[in-house]
Amino acid sequence: MNPQLKITSSINPNDIHKVMSIVATFGANAENIIKIRDYIKNELKELADNRILYLLEDIEPVAMVQLILKNADNRPELANGKEIAHIHALQVSKTHHRQGYGLKLMQLLELEAIARGVKTLTLGVDSDNEKALNLYKKLNYSLMKTLEGRTPEVQLHYLQKRLN
Repeated sequence: MNPQLKITSSINPNDIHKVMSIVATFGANAENIIKIRDYIKNELKELADNRILYLLEDIEPVAMVQLILKNADNRPELANGKEIAHIHALQVSKTHHRQGYGLKLMQLLELEAIARGVKTLTLGVDSDNEKALNLYKKLNYSLMKTLEGRTPEVQLHYLQKRLN
């Protein structure tokens, strides 16, 4: 594995194609693919002001994550535009799961955040997402708070990590 981090800061057809190539590995039907593409287009429009999209590529796009600098979920404790930023939508292509790409991308993201002056990273994860919870535990993220999730059985855990 010799991944390269590509920082995308503007919307263009290649960015959408690369993001969609990751999403498509999850087997969504055509209708859902269109909805996801439109959702991603809207998120990419915010890149210049508030978000940075990181794509990890190893011959092909294998993982992506966003760093929200301010106003994550309209909660300043999650991203305040200064020393606190929020990690959003980490996704690893299904065909590349369990190969270290998520870990590598998160490590690169943390270095980028430090270079931007970020002191604390936050993120949200569903309580039933064991793979993600294990990854964040390995990276030393700790529980910040728990809120009601999308369903009664699933809670939303907000995690945080103080950076060096």
